[in-house]
Amino acid sequence: MKSNDIKEFFHFTTIERNGAIGVLLLCFIVLFFSHLYAQFFSFLNIDSKNYQSEIASFRAAQESKEESEGLAHYSEKAIQLFEFNPNTVSEKDLVKLGLKTKTAQTFIKYRDKIGGFKNVEAVKNVYGLSKDYERLLPYMAIKRQNKVKEKAKSITPKVSELFPFDPNTASQEELERLGLPSHSAKAIVNYRKNGRGFKTKKDLQNMYMLDAADYQRIEPYIQLSLHKAASNEQQLAFGEAPTRELPNTNGINELRIDINQSTAEQWQQLRGVGPGYSRRITQFRIALGGFQSIEQVGETYDLPDSVFQSIKPFLVASPISTRLSVNTATEEQLSKHPYISWKEAKLIVKYRTQHGTYQSIEDIKNIRALKAESIERFAPYLDFSE
Repeated sequence: MKSNDIKEFFHFTTIERNGAIGVLLLCFIVLFFSHLYAQFFSFLNIDSKNYQSEIASFRAAQESKEESEGLAHYSEKAIQLFEFNPNTVSEKDLVKLGLKTKTAQTFIKYRDKIGGFKNVEAVKNVYGLSKDYERLLPYMAIKRQNKVKEKAKSITPKVSELFPFDPNTASQEELERLGLPSHSAKAIVNYRKNGRGFKTKKDLQNMYMLDAADYQRIEPYIQLSLHKAASNEQQLAFGEAPTRELPNTNGINELRIDINQSTAEQWQQLRGVGPGYSRRITQFRIALGGFQSIEQVGETYDLPDSVFQSIKPFLVASPISTRLSVNTATEEQLSKHPYISWKEAKLIVKYRTQHGTYQSIEDIKNIRALKAESIERFAPYLDFSE
């Protein structure tokens, strides 16, 4: 091979030289960044144990800070620590002891629901009290008999009236008439309001808020069965009229009671109807606007069916005395009627506003949201005149 051929073989044009230099630079850049990439990811490959340790330390510091801030919060409220009875302490006193208002309210509601705490350990079950329970535990003291007796000595005892009663239906007023303290009567009512009931006498006896002496006194008068007729002796104790023979002529009883005209005193002429029942019957009659039928008398609140069935033969029907002006009455006036709910009253007034005055009960039936049986009940008490 000639020297000129060799020289020509290794000769590069300007473009070829630039291309070769470019390739070399590209190779260099790739090698450089490959090394840099390896170094970068080896830097990120850190031991997580140290990181987790730092997180734990940070959380511990935060909890310590929150705890110290909580203590500062208590001190700012000027907490007053004093001995208290969980069964009598008020919401105001619980707040003074350092509880939040919401927690204090929960405390009172829970106590009423269970009828009182039997021991201090039961207090721990109050929702939201877990953090304060240990702090207040040394100041809790359940006192029962002594405190009740001391309170009884400090006040003039009420004159009690013993009569048959059902703890599942008796009102707070009736329970206090039995001679029970207000807090005991209220606890009984609250106990059953929370979905519980007294199935046996022992259920009532086990209530913390009911003193043992009070229970022994009223126990003979507890009637858990549904509306049994009271005996003559029990009726006298209840303030009801004693059993007696009704006037009779030639074997036909002439006593008749007009369901819409007779006074409370006249109702008491009937066997088993005393001041209590006669008052309820007349009050229910006034609320209705009169009894449309004799059967309605049996709807009187707490009137035993046995008593109603015994007086039914002596009742006489008569026209009702009062009707509601359905075209002028307000929602409030309509809703006061025992057979018309607030929702139904609103529907009646709204429909009247949209469609004009009612001409007959047929217009009321056009209100689709009203049930047919409801309309049938209150229809006789509506006046459609304008």
